Amino acid sequence: VVVGGIIGTLYIKKEWKVESAKDLGDRLREKGAARRESLESSHASMLVRSISQTADKTVKSNVELVRRPTQQLGGHLNQSFQGKVVKTPRPAATAS
Repeated sequence: VVVGGIIGTLYIKKEWKVESAKDLGDRLREKGAARRESLESSHASMLVRSISQTADKTVKSNVELVRRPTQQLGGHLNQSFQGKVVKTPRPAATAS
């Protein structure tokens, strides 16, 4: 395990041309920033963002389509059955 760690460290130093862990971290951050920048400027990310916004608008409008009639039906039922439904008392529960 120790030999594997040493060989891995030497390989990273040679391949990435770094002298310390700080240098390696800096290089990895630079590479990650470049990758993120290229992804954000790609057409695929613009397409995904557009589809996501369209889906969000569609879902919100569909929720409103379902919500309004349901609220109207609830109001209608309240008016229709107002005073016609008699509440009956529930029998008391017995302790066993």
